[in-house]
Amino acid sequence: MTDLERELIRSYMKKAITEEQFLNNFTENVQTNSVYMLKLLKLAYKENNEKDVDYLLFIVFAFNLITEEYIGLLCKLMSSTWHHSHEDIASIFQAFRFPQTVECLNKTALTQFEYLGATA
Repeated sequence: MTDLERELIRSYMKKAITEEQFLNNFTENVQTNSVYMLKLLKLAYKENNEKDVDYLLFIVFAFNLITEEYIGLLCKLMSSTWHHSHEDIASIFQAFRFPQTVECLNKTALTQFEYLGATA
């Protein structure tokens, strides 16, 4: 992901720019090219780039871009310990209700991530 793309996402997340400004200035039209966002998410996963994963999950959820093509990668992210987006991914799974996410959620439910603290 480019620095400009990161800055646009950050600005959109902070509501410093409108949706229209974001869409007009982002590299690709995210509403019609969810494959580009998936490509960026795959790269962020490959690079263990926690910040980019966070930014991209925000965009794919905000613009309702999740398709079945995303599920395998999101399941890999759910089992990865290098980021803090597990609850966000679980929310995406809950919102989109793809049957293939059930096993992934079951595995993750038994995992204790340090950043979430100990459960009693």
